[in-house]
Amino acid sequence: MNSLFNLGPTIPMSAASPGDVIYYADGGVGRAHIGICIGGGRAVHGGWSGFNTVIAGVDIGGSAPVFIDIT
Repeated sequence: MNSLFNLGPTIPMSAASPGDVIYYADGGVGRAHIGICIGGGRAVHGGWSGFNTVIAGVDIGGSAPVFIDIT
């Protein structure tokens, strides 16, 4: 997951746009994962909820999301 930070600079949530990567250190459930911002405060989360891919809000509790600008 550390190589994600080579994709672009980290940015505040207010600057995130669809397509930006979101890194979660523990996802609030003890599992690191990434999401892709889709706008409107939502993201596609990979391997998070029961190891499924889901659409959910960017603020899921647990670790603070880190937004990486790749767009």
